Amino acid sequence: IPTQWLSQVGMAWAEDIGGLAAVLAIAAVLQAATLAVIYLMCREEGSQLAAAVACMACFMALAAAFTPRPQVASYLFFALTVAAWRRAERTGRAPLMLIPLTWLWVPIHGMWPIAVALGLVMAIGLSLDRSIAGRSRLLAFAVPTASLLLASATPVGLSIFEGVLEVGSRRAYFAEWAAPDFTDVRAIGVLLMAAVVLVA
Repeated sequence: IPTQWLSQVGMAWAEDIGGLAAVLAIAAVLQAATLAVIYLMCREEGSQLAAAVACMACFMALAAAFTPRPQVASYLFFALTVAAWRRAERTGRAPLMLIPLTWLWVPIHGMWPIAVALGLVMAIGLSLDRSIAGRSRLLAFAVPTASLLLASATPVGLSIFEGVLEVGSRRAYFAEWAAPDFTDVRAIGVLLMAAVVLVA
């Protein structure tokens, strides 16, 4: 599939070498890394207990999609992207490392456009908040722009954009693409996080 060919090749290679256990191990490492990044981000804002509770809420929300498929890499990349923009807010420096990270994300999983959208929203927000100024402001806008332009600089070229648009045709095969079911216990994590944000 054009939107995740590199991860599919990597997982197939791992399966050839170590069987299904190797694929599961890769997924477990990506899941643990995602939760670690989320915990560390939350820890910058609050106590160990608050960070642990927030991390568990994220885990509950992600549990249904924490399967040994390429999207587990997207969750890690998304967490790293959020962390980088949060650091940019504190330091006033554009997170230029997101440009190669997004380029790597493009062949791994089709969720990479979120990095571009988040980058644009964050660049606008940081500019309006005056958290960044001058050259850093221009560089902040360069991050999502360069990320989008570099998306076509992978072996599948411009067809990556078509692949992202066509991904919806496969939604019937993936339960996690369905509308949220708030009677499901895993949705409690989503509701908890939404409630905390609204109350705050």
